[in-house]
Amino acid sequence: MNDQRSGISWNELPKFSTWPERLLDPALESRQKNAAELSREYEQEKWGPLLEALRGEDSGGLHLADDLTFRDCPPQPCWDHGVLRILPALEAFDVYRTLVMGKLSAPRPGQALVELGAGYGAILLWLKQQQDWRETPIFAGEFTASGQELAGLIAEREGLAVTTGWCDFFDPRLTDLPVPESSLIFTSFAMACVPELSDRFVDGMLEFRPSRVWHFEPIREHFDRGTLTGLMQERYLAANDYNRNLLAVLKRREAEGCIRIVSEEKCFFGLNPLIPLSSVAWEPV
Repeated sequence: MNDQRSGISWNELPKFSTWPERLLDPALESRQKNAAELSREYEQEKWGPLLEALRGEDSGGLHLADDLTFRDCPPQPCWDHGVLRILPALEAFDVYRTLVMGKLSAPRPGQALVELGAGYGAILLWLKQQQDWRETPIFAGEFTASGQELAGLIAEREGLAVTTGWCDFFDPRLTDLPVPESSLIFTSFAMACVPELSDRFVDGMLEFRPSRVWHFEPIREHFDRGTLTGLMQERYLAANDYNRNLLAVLKRREAEGCIRIVSEEKCFFGLNPLIPLSSVAWEPV
């Protein structure tokens, strides 16, 4: 394990994942991301069962939800700034949460912290428990009803105040949350589930008058197509119908003078090395 923690080669990846072989199969069929597919995956397969499991326990909040989510996952390869490491799944997720916290905390918190596509609050509620964010109001927007209820239940058991609501990136309204002006808004592997974004997405965000917006998402343009690694990552993105134009939309709106991109870091971390996440932060002009 120590050697694997310090890094493995891409040649070893097939020992831990079936995806390299699948990506090389010319008969591989691409998935289609849409509202119905997301409901099936997250409402029926993920957050719905997790909600029932959590309801079955008399106590236990975020720690229990994390444990139920990750305990059956074997140690797996993750992408850590370009190095492949084999880590227990929850440990890898903790590394990711810590990296996200470091980025969101610089240079300053907003009037409120808003996550769109929050799931059960695995990142947002964890942040609320950290020193920098304990006094900051938090808002969780989630596509699924079970995810919204989960975030509320976990927050109640942890003694945390959170406002939950609906969120849908396929809808130009984005969310029904009462987002306070000058909030810090972020997404984490949520916009990936919308294959093609329209410019209306930026307009919807601007309606909230945020102080800053952070995206922790896979960015197709950040995959290095001059390497086998980058080609595999692009193939994986296409096979799963993940978003392919987030950065293009942001760059276009920046050129139009609507927003200003203030930070862009390529492929800083990924729980799956075939879909590493980049960070992009922007502000209204």
